Amino acid sequence: MKVLLTNTLRRYQNPSSWRQGKGVDSFNYGLACVAATVEQAGFDVSVLDLVHNGWSEDELEAHIKAQDFDVVGISFFTPQADLAQKTATVVRRAAPDCKVVFGGIHATSVPQETLETMPEVDVCVVGEGDLTFPQLLDCWQNDRSIAEVPGIVYRENGTILTTLPPPQIRDMDALPRPAYHLFPMKEYVVSPNLTRVQPTVSFQVTRGCPHKCTFCDYTTVGGSKIRHKSIPHIIDEIRYLRDEMGFRGMVFRDSTLTIKRKFLVELCEALIKENIDMSWACYSRVDI
Repeated sequence: MKVLLTNTLRRYQNPSSWRQGKGVDSFNYGLACVAATVEQAGFDVSVLDLVHNGWSEDELEAHIKAQDFDVVGISFFTPQADLAQKTATVVRRAAPDCKVVFGGIHATSVPQETLETMPEVDVCVVGEGDLTFPQLLDCWQNDRSIAEVPGIVYRENGTILTTLPPPQIRDMDALPRPAYHLFPMKEYVVSPNLTRVQPTVSFQVTRGCPHKCTFCDYTTVGGSKIRHKSIPHIIDEIRYLRDEMGFRGMVFRDSTLTIKRKFLVELCEALIKENIDMSWACYSRVDI
C-alpha cells in the first residue's frame, strides 16, 4: 500500500510575501510522528510539504497521478479548512479510487461536520494519529472493516459513523523517532524571533497541557495530562539532529515545556552533562 502524508495547498503563491518573517515555514512535527509509525508498520510512505514548497493545484495533481497513491492523509488547522478541501478535491480528481483521510485539530474538533461538508473525505482521524492511522491502513490492506479501529469517524453507505475513542498514548518512548529523513529538513527556516543560530530545528518532547486557554484547542488532540519522553530518549533525539543532520539550534515547540519543573531541571542538567552545545528556546506562561 502506497501512502502519502501531506498538509494543504498554500493560500498565497507569492514567495516574497509568504517568506517575510519565515514564521509559517516550520517543519511539521506531527506529520513526522505519524510517518514514522506508518513506516515502522511496513507501509511505503512519503511526505509532501505543500506549505513549504508552494506547489500549485496542477503540480499536485500531476504528482498524485504519477505516484498512484492508495491513501493520502492530510493534516491541517481550522484556518486551512477551505484549503484542505481544495487539496482533497485535487487528490480525488487525480486518483478517484484513492482513500482520503483528514487528521489534526480541526478534524478532531468537528469530524462529523467535516465529513458532512466535505464529500471528498473518507475518514477523519480523531486525536493522536500515531497508532490509529497505521491500524486504519492495515484494515484497508487486509480487507477488514475499519469499524474496529478506535478513534475514527468515517463514511459508510451514506451514513457517518463513529468508532470508540482512541486510547491516549502514555509511553512516549515506545514511539519511533519522527521521520525527519522524509522531510527537506535543511530547507526550513525557523522564525527569527526564536533563533540565535542557523540551522535551527523545531520539535517536541511532550504532549498535553492542563491549561484551558480560550484561544487554543490543543487539548482536543493532546489532552490535559502532560506526557513526555524520557530524558535519555530526548538526548538521543537531539544528538541525532545535531550529529546526523547538522543542526546548531533547537526550538522546543511544546505547548508549555516548563509546566513540570522537575522534568525541566533534569532536562537542562542532561543538556549540560552530555555537552549538548546548542542554542535553544521554548514556550512557557508568565504564571509559571
